[in-house]
Order: sequence, then C-alpha cells, then structure tokens
Amino acid sequence: MEGMRIAAERDAQGSTVLRAVRGAHECGSVVLAAAGESAAWPAALVLRDLRVDPPWRRRGLGAALVAAVEELAAASGAELLVLEVDTSNAAAARLYASRGWLPVGEPSAYSYTSLDDGGAASVVEVSRQTWAKAL
Repeated sequence: MEGMRIAAERDAQGSTVLRAVRGAHECGSVVLAAAGESAAWPAALVLRDLRVDPPWRRRGLGAALVAAVEELAAASGAELLVLEVDTSNAAAARLYASRGWLPVGEPSAYSYTSLDDGGAASVVEVSRQTWAKAL
C-alpha cells in the first residue's frame, strides 16, 4: 500500500473518522465512537462503518484501518472495543478473527421494510453478530 496514509479527524458527533488516502483519493474509512450510556457496552469504544473501496479490497487496507482504530483506542485508555457485523459477511468475520476479535453472545436478528424505486415494499431480514476485542 505504498503511498497510502491514514488521516484522523473528528466528526460533528465527536467520533473519530480515520480515512485511508492515496494522493487525493479516499480509498477507505472507519469510525471510532463512544458506545454511549444506553449501549450494552457503555465503557467500550465502538468500531463502526468500516468501508474499503472495491479496488482496494483484499490488499490489506481493511486490516490497516482496523489496526489504526485499535492503536488509537488503546492510546486513549480504552480497554474494550466492540462492533457489529452482518452474519452473512464472511470476509469481515475473517478479518476481525485474524486480528484477535471474538464473537460475543448470539447473533441478533431484525427486519425492516424497504421501498424500491417503484414504491414496492419488501421486508429485509438482517442478522448481526457482536464482536469484541480486549485492548
């Protein structure tokens, strides 16, 4: 990933957004946020919205962004990181497992109604697994 740099900035909600940039192009990003008092893990930090552009997938950029979040969280004094991932996303599960993350509890399922461009409604079923990593 020669020429790639990871830049951090705060967003309007106070979360830290890490962006992987090569030249003027953003190739991927991830958000590090506080879990909040209403969360199941109030003292943890949350990794969310990991995104890697398709040309950069399977080249180590996702792992680099996760490593950067882990380092930033540890430097802030956090002891635990958590995230949720869609259970159908095997590539994400492999990435997190390779970095020492562990699935916690049973997956949670929910559904929502989605409207297509023509206004037709369909029910979407989603199952998400919580993962955690002690720092």
